[in-house]
Amino acid sequence: MDTFLPPVEKPNGLMMKLVYYFTRRQYGKVEQYRTSSLFSDKERALLDYVAELVKDKNVHPTTFDRLKSYYNERAICEIIWLVASEHVYNITILG
Repeated sequence: MDTFLPPVEKPNGLMMKLVYYFTRRQYGKVEQYRTSSLFSDKERALLDYVAELVKDKNVHPTTFDRLKSYYNERAICEIIWLVASEHVYNITILG
C-alpha cells in the first residue's frame, strides 16, 4: 500500500503554510520580523495583526486593512481560528 504525502515545500492550507514558513526560518529572527529581510510585507502584515490580537486583544483598523490587502476572507478566518485555538490551548495548559 502506497502512502501519499504532499511535498513539504508546497503545503496545503493556510495553517500548514504558516507552519512551513515559520519552521524554515531561524526562530530567533521572528522577534525581528519588522526589520528582518527574511520576512515579506505580506508576512509582516500577518504578524502585526496576530501580535496586536494576542497582546492587545484589539486590532487597529489600519492593521486589519493591511491584512485584508494580502489575504482573502477565508484566509483571515483561518488565521483567526489558528490564533484563537492556540490561545485556548495555552490557557488550558497553564491553567
